[in-house]
Amino acid sequence: MRNAMIVGFPLTGSLRKRVQHIWNAYVSWGMESPAKRRAMMQLTVSERITDQSRQEGARFDVLKLVLAWLWRSVL
Repeated sequence: MRNAMIVGFPLTGSLRKRVQHIWNAYVSWGMESPAKRRAMMQLTVSERITDQSRQEGARFDVLKLVLAWLWRSVL
């Protein structure tokens, strides 16, 4: 998913263009990779995933990382 969001990212574009790019890439990735998207959704509700694993995975939540980067670039 990260690679899908990075390709063609408008580094010098307006905040609106950058957020639109991320959203479009996220939706496209989900449509092109339905099995991966389902797996991600199942993992988020699985009782077999430990709290420690969730915390480690949260460090690499691509959407949150990108949105945080965008927010910092606005300030």
